[in-house]
Amino acid sequence: MSRKALYLQEPEISTYTSYGCLFSIMSEPLWPWVFNHFIQIRYAKGWKMFAFDNHHMLLKNCPGLSFYQLPQDMVVAKWGKSLKEVIIESIDLGYYLYIFVDRHHISLADSYQNGHNIHDLLIYGYDSDKEMALVADNFEERFIKAECPFSELEEGYWCLPDKYDFWTEIRFLKRHTAVECSINMEQIAAGMENYLYSKPTFDMVEEQQFDFGFQALQRLLPDLQEINSSSSAQFDLRAFHLLYEHKILMEKRLAYLMEYGYMQHDQHLLDTSAVLKHHYLSLRNLVIKYRFKEDEKLLLSIFDKLRENMEQEQLFILSCLEKMKT
Repeated sequence: MSRKALYLQEPEISTYTSYGCLFSIMSEPLWPWVFNHFIQIRYAKGWKMFAFDNHHMLLKNCPGLSFYQLPQDMVVAKWGKSLKEVIIESIDLGYYLYIFVDRHHISLADSYQNGHNIHDLLIYGYDSDKEMALVADNFEERFIKAECPFSELEEGYWCLPDKYDFWTEIRFLKRHTAVECSINMEQIAAGMENYLYSKPTFDMVEEQQFDFGFQALQRLLPDLQEINSSSSAQFDLRAFHLLYEHKILMEKRLAYLMEYGYMQHDQHLLDTSAVLKHHYLSLRNLVIKYRFKEDEKLLLSIFDKLRENMEQEQLFILSCLEKMKT
């Protein structure tokens, strides 16, 4: 077969490539697991980024995926230095590939031939007649499917320095549809409390320092002031898109819990969740607008809207926790 593509749906969540991978591959029975997680937000001081809690472990621990990773020397021992052979054999066996490449060599990327940017990428298929791999990533700041020449992937992968193992390892993912997950209300309530009161997650290995919950989100306010005082400072759009996607999941979570009897129906709470989602979408869109038109009044609007949204959201989370007790 000259062309083969594994299942890939439009992802609900895709701020980062790993989220896009998970949500584009996942099956419907996995939603309870998603609702139990994806509540707490942390800011990684080393990475200088906002993410869902346990960001780097979500793919590896997702019950709807089998996750395997091989170090580069084992890849070379089996396939030699031919990423194309790795891709074709793995896809034929039903495995997606999740790798890092230097986008300097990837023509789909903004940084193509313009600086080096080591970034993750999902490979879900191939077309051997066209010498193309089928890939998905946040190109153009949105998670899209595209074709990428094998030759570009070869260059982008084999040029990676061995500074970090996770850059050169190849991960193999297999989708499972016969998975059973159940809602854990105690875990959801704990997640909301930790988010609201900025309680830390204690990692087995603390590789860097983190801020959690609303304490982490407070970091965005000084960032806005820095942007206002420095022409070289820039917004990280991902932070604002993450907050919007956080509200997408919160709305779906509440609707699910009420529909299946885990919480008493409360239309006011559902409406408030929808309003919050809209407010964070509007905030994200203001940030996008500011990137094209650096207007001080627009910046002040972003600052005020972020502060208002956070205040409203804190009250909303409190209401959710109270409702869960009834």
